[in-house]
Amino acid sequence: MSLADTPLTHQFLIAMPELADGIFHRAVIYLFRSDKDGSAGLIINQPSELLFGDLLADLRLPPLKPLRRPDQPVLVGGPVHPELGFVLHRGHGPWTSTMHSAANIAVTHSRDVLDAISQGHGPSDYLVSLGYAGWEPGQLEQELADNLWLPLPANESVLFDLPLVRDGDNIRIDLPISLKEAVAGGKVKVPTVDGAVMLTVPPRTNSGAVLRIKGRGFTAKTGARGDQLVTLMIHLPNDPAELERLSGVLSDSSVRENMGV
Repeated sequence: MSLADTPLTHQFLIAMPELADGIFHRAVIYLFRSDKDGSAGLIINQPSELLFGDLLADLRLPPLKPLRRPDQPVLVGGPVHPELGFVLHRGHGPWTSTMHSAANIAVTHSRDVLDAISQGHGPSDYLVSLGYAGWEPGQLEQELADNLWLPLPANESVLFDLPLVRDGDNIRIDLPISLKEAVAGGKVKVPTVDGAVMLTVPPRTNSGAVLRIKGRGFTAKTGARGDQLVTLMIHLPNDPAELERLSGVLSDSSVRENMGV
């Protein structure tokens, strides 16, 4: 299907406080279609209790190669057809039912894309959801006029690199850092809704520490912007040799003195 050429396609919709109840409360929606027949999108910040690895097992699609994120939660995509699965992914492929929403982003709702992922040759970056959000022709435009939604240009980093959790006008994310970065400090790249920024990690940072990036949250009705709250999570190397080498470096007294630990 052709890329929808409308102003609302490939936009985020941020639920305003007036949507206080139900599935759209604090929802962030990626709008993948908007045309004369209506609009459709996927809620990207409401995880279900079902994990992607378990979904593949239920569908009898055992992975032939290790999944990149088997514990990735399946999202609650919306109230329409919650029994149907949708895969929002980077790149395009030879799958049966794919709708292109941007040059490098598409939504596929056929089983063959899940089969491809389980076999190791599907899209590398993807979100899986059950159900979608839909609007009749003119309905979304009226809701925008009623200030129920805040439209925001979408970008790939937020979709695939930023596990988005809304906290009022703030955004919360978990950011993995290395043991070396935690002990010695340094600068790390953080995705935000406005693009990536560099964040300074102080020396001797503990896992679970929260750093604040001012003005990178959502825009309130007053025009003021919230912040982005970054929870740092220390990740150890998977390679035993690398872990042993790093442990040896950190145990060196001169290195520890230079680091202030």
